[in-house]
Amino acid sequence: MRIAARVGRDTTDGVTDTTATPAKPLTLIWASGWLAVLLVAAKACSGIVPWWPHLPKRLVTLVASSWSDVLFALSCGLIGALLVGALGRWPRVASIARAIVLVVFTIFVIYAVATVGLFRYFHRPLTFDMFGMVGNAGAIRSSLWERVTLPIGIAFVVAPTIFLLLGTRVRRGTGILLGLICLWIPSGWLLQRAGWESERLQFLWLSPHAELLRTVARGLTGGQRPSFSTDFPAEYLREFRTFRARGIAPRSHFQLPPGAARPKNVIVVVLESIGTKYLGLYGNPIEHTPTLTAEAKHALVFENIYAHASFTYASFRPINFSVYPGLPWHYALLEDGRPLPETLAARMKKTRGARTAYITSGDLYWGQQHWLLERENNFDLLLGAPDLGCPLLSSWGTEDRCAIDRLVSFVEQSAGQPFFAV
Repeated sequence: MRIAARVGRDTTDGVTDTTATPAKPLTLIWASGWLAVLLVAAKACSGIVPWWPHLPKRLVTLVASSWSDVLFALSCGLIGALLVGALGRWPRVASIARAIVLVVFTIFVIYAVATVGLFRYFHRPLTFDMFGMVGNAGAIRSSLWERVTLPIGIAFVVAPTIFLLLGTRVRRGTGILLGLICLWIPSGWLLQRAGWESERLQFLWLSPHAELLRTVARGLTGGQRPSFSTDFPAEYLREFRTFRARGIAPRSHFQLPPGAARPKNVIVVVLESIGTKYLGLYGNPIEHTPTLTAEAKHALVFENIYAHASFTYASFRPINFSVYPGLPWHYALLEDGRPLPETLAARMKKTRGARTAYITSGDLYWGQQHWLLERENNFDLLLGAPDLGCPLLSSWGTEDRCAIDRLVSFVEQSAGQPFFAV
C-alpha cells in the first residue's frame, strides 16, 4: 500500500488521511537561519562604513563582527526546536509553542533594526545599566525620534515582513543555509580573536540581543556588583556637601544700591578641575585665590550647588551649547551636523545686539571645540591660548590671567555696548 506524502491525499484504498501533521522542530532551525541573515544585515548597517572602496576587507570585517549574532540566532533556533520537539506528544500545544517562538524571532528582527540607530549613537550595544541612566523616559522621547530616519522607519516594516515570508514558508536549502552558518561562526570567531580591526570591533562584535538579555538577567538578579575590599571612608562623602550644608556663613554680599538699575552685563566665573575644599572662598583656611575671594564681596556667590559631571568635556557641553552633555562614549554634537539649539545663550544675546566672545587660556581645538564654537557664527571673537600673546606653560595652554586681560580689553573696546563672553 502506498502511503500519501501529503495531508489529506487519497490513498490507494480510497481512504482520505486527515491526520494533522505535527509542528516540525526543523522549521525553527530554518527560521533561525533567516533570523541570522537579517541580524548580519543589521550589523552591516551599524558601523562598517564606507563599503565600496574596500569591499573585500569590509566583508571580512562583517564576518568578524557578526559571528556572535549568527551564533545567537542559531542558539535560539536550537532552543526553540528542542522546546517544540519536547511538546510533540501534544500537537496543538506544540503548534502554539512554535508560533510563540516565531513571534519572539520577529521581535528580535525588529530590535535588530533599532540597533542600527542605537549603535550609531551609543557606539556600543544597549544594556540594562544604560536604562538605569534614564530617570524619565519622556525626557529622551525627542532624542529617540531623531534617530528614526526614513530608511530605519521603512526597515521596521520591511525586515519583519521578509522574515515572516522567508522564515516560515520556504523550507528548501536548509542544509546549505546551516552549512554557511557553521562556516560563518568559527571563521568570525577566529578573525575576532586574532585581532582583526580590533579598534573598530571593540564593541561592534558583540551581539546586541545577547548583551541586552545578559545584562537584564544580571541586573534583575542583582549579580556582579562592584566589590571593594573596604568601605569608602566617611570623609569622602564630605566632598559632596553643598556650601550651605558645610555650615559656613553665606558669602553672597552683592546688594544693588538703592535706585540702581539692574545690571545689563553679568560675568559668571566657573572654575574647572578644582574642588571647593581648596578655595578660601569656600572655607579653606589657606587662601589660594585671594583675588577671587576679594571680588566675591561685590558678587553673587552660588552657595548651594555642586557639579554633577566630574569630567571637563561633560561640563563644556552645557556651558557652551546649552545642551545635555551626552554620554562619555558619545558626547552631544560631537559627530553629527545637527543645528545647535535655538536656546544657545550666545545666539540669543547676539540677536539682541550684544557682542559675543569666547576666550580660553587652554587649547581651543581640544575635543573639536573650535569647530563647534565657530558653527553658525554665534561668537564674534574666538581666542585660544596661542592667540593671547602669552608664553605657553604646557601643551594645554597659558596662564589664566592672560585670558582675563583679553576679556577686559574686549569689554573696554565698546564700554557702552552689552556683551556676552565666555
